[in-house]
Amino acid sequence: MILLNSSNITNGVLTINIGNYGYANLFKDRRAFLVCKNTTTNVNYSFLIDSNIKNCSTTSYNIVTNLTTLNLPVGSYKLYLNLPDPLLSNINYSIRTSNLNLWTTEGFNDLQQTYIVSSIVVTRNKQIEMEDDKIVKVKIYNLYGQLISEDLDLSVLNEGFYIMVGQTTTNKTITKKFYNNK
Repeated sequence: MILLNSSNITNGVLTINIGNYGYANLFKDRRAFLVCKNTTTNVNYSFLIDSNIKNCSTTSYNIVTNLTTLNLPVGSYKLYLNLPDPLLSNINYSIRTSNLNLWTTEGFNDLQQTYIVSSIVVTRNKQIEMEDDKIVKVKIYNLYGQLISEDLDLSVLNEGFYIMVGQTTTNKTITKKFYNNK
């Protein structure tokens, strides 16, 4: 019996914790996919996030993925865990977690998380702005996850790739990978 213990998003990183509460481990290799379903268009984007879920042999197994690296189009996404059969052909053989009311008709396990990819603009004077909301707090990290700045002014940054985590006036958390050129 596989149970979804928890799922959360922190600084653009999704952590899914599942547990094996049965009498035995999975026998065959099983891949795990993150499915991001656009809430407006209902288009599914699927990403391989774990090459072998068979390793889930205890009551606590973490699957971690950085959502900012997925290159999703701008929009709001419901997140699902897909544990399909090895041939990827029949949803009846997908692993269904034992949690109540998380199974979808598409054969996915609902993570009950929403991830928002927003259009963020860097202005000519190196300020961060959004088209549909206003960012009030920001944290900028390098690609190693080290905090670099908490300033909306990007002119102090060196050239390179960064990850921005912003808090908006409507209390949304927005994560975006961007390239800063001098």
